[in-house]
Amino acid sequence: MLNTQELTQFLESQKALQLGKPVADTMAAKLLLFFQQIAPLLPKSQSISPVTQVNPTQLQDWLEHIKQPLIRAKQGGLGFNPWIIANIKRDEVRNSAVLAWLLNPNGNHGLGKLALCALVRGIPELGLSEALNTSSRCSVRTESNPDGDRSNRVDIEIDADHFYLLIEVKIDAAEGIDQLSRYGALCEQRAASRPWAILFLTTKRSMPKTAGNYAHKIHSVSWLQVAQWLSSALKQHTAQRTNPDKQEILTRESINCFLSYIRTF
Repeated sequence: MLNTQELTQFLESQKALQLGKPVADTMAAKLLLFFQQIAPLLPKSQSISPVTQVNPTQLQDWLEHIKQPLIRAKQGGLGFNPWIIANIKRDEVRNSAVLAWLLNPNGNHGLGKLALCALVRGIPELGLSEALNTSSRCSVRTESNPDGDRSNRVDIEIDADHFYLLIEVKIDAAEGIDQLSRYGALCEQRAASRPWAILFLTTKRSMPKTAGNYAHKIHSVSWLQVAQWLSSALKQHTAQRTNPDKQEILTRESINCFLSYIRTF
């Protein structure tokens, strides 16, 4: 790990580099100096050894060679992601809203039950596949207060004829006091005789710390897993649609962009 003094010295050297002190005014020379200065600051497993093996002239030529293709690709929209432009970032409420839209069988994404089915199939221990298939009514709500208690505001509530499912979304925030234990009691009350479960959606499939007596009803999943399951659903939908119109293609690509985005969480 870099200490503060080493990092400060490195940053100061880069300022001098940018000001043209005392380095030859060529990109190759600047690249060589950069590698020489960064090598001692890297962990041993990541050190560039030996630095003299880096050919700064060839690297400069390569960077110049790809400059124009990269500009043309950018101008052509390569890498465009509307969700980044929409500035949803790692905001749990905003990302939950998009996820809930995808999971809603009545959403205007055109996927019907495919996304929710893919999620349920991805966690077979839920045992909800048959319940989903036989449910004619399925509502999906975000920022819901199922019992009217504002302290029990759940991220995603899925309430169907034959099952009840809550999704607690975490990206950067920690669990609240007895949060999942409270949600477990809420589910037990709201579900009545229906099967129910809670999905604990985190960046690294973390185990819940506040499950209490409901640990067996709480299933941990990661954003990456969810992205993979929903991608399969989207591929299935795409295969079924032989002549999509422009709006359908736009919707499909927007979903693809979101799934690519949440893979980075």
